[in-house]
Amino acid sequence: MHTLVFLSTRQVLQCQPAACQALPLLPRELFPLLFKVAFMDKKTVVLRELVHTWPFPLLSFQQLLQECAHCSRALLQERPSTESMQAVILGLTARLHTPEAEAGTQPYCRKHALRVLDMTGLLDDGVEQDPGTMSMWDCTAAVARTCIAQQQGVTVEHGLAPVPVEVRVDLRVNRASYAFLREALRSSAGSPLRLCCRDLRAEDLPMRNTVALLQLLDAGCLRRVDLRFNNLGLRGLSVIIPHVARFQHLASLRLHYVHGDSRQPSVDGEDNFRYFLAQMGRFTCLRELSMGSSLLSGRLDQLLR
Repeated sequence: MHTLVFLSTRQVLQCQPAACQALPLLPRELFPLLFKVAFMDKKTVVLRELVHTWPFPLLSFQQLLQECAHCSRALLQERPSTESMQAVILGLTARLHTPEAEAGTQPYCRKHALRVLDMTGLLDDGVEQDPGTMSMWDCTAAVARTCIAQQQGVTVEHGLAPVPVEVRVDLRVNRASYAFLREALRSSAGSPLRLCCRDLRAEDLPMRNTVALLQLLDAGCLRRVDLRFNNLGLRGLSVIIPHVARFQHLASLRLHYVHGDSRQPSVDGEDNFRYFLAQMGRFTCLRELSMGSSLLSGRLDQLLR
């Protein structure tokens, strides 16, 4: 179902150059619907300009791409278009390259400047479908490239600092992408583009790399951790868990393939498991604990205490 306002907005965006010129004249209240229509219809020129001139402190995919009063289509339930995602990233890059000294030339007051770009909540079904859509792996790579390029392109001049933007994303990492993502996280520290991970999924990553990555993440931002195919033993679990426990708002923890042999118990194994249980007491916001494909025979009663 589409309302008359939605249909009118779609018509306005048919001619993208004219729509971009008209943006400074349009009411701010129309921007959320303009964004949804541009994202849906792959109006990439308009989409880039919308992000570049966004008049609110927050631009949230979860708010803008859900079902709304003007359009019943929930874009969050679909894999996003690669073209639309790239346009958003290009708009962010253009915004970061807008000098503070030129703020007066922008159509909106600087006090309303974009502070947070929340790209979390996109569909991640793990299934290869339309090649024109972007997977979470591709999204991670695109955002990481932007962070690295932004840091490498920084020009330190007095009075020309861009408005910092916090970019909230769900990150996917494996052995092949680890070094690249680590560089991006390091680059974002102290950069105008600050990368904040809300949902981390690491696959087939060595223990030392997992720890190094966790140390680079914002302690107040992370909500979900999913470690897959890492073949953690009880010793590995005891090494990683204190680094996970520092995320005070963590709501979901998934640890797969944790093996502890109850047939040949050892003092070290018991100590490691008790240490893990002690660290679990630090998770005050945890609502989900998944230990799929783990072999912890005889320890269920300890986990449930």
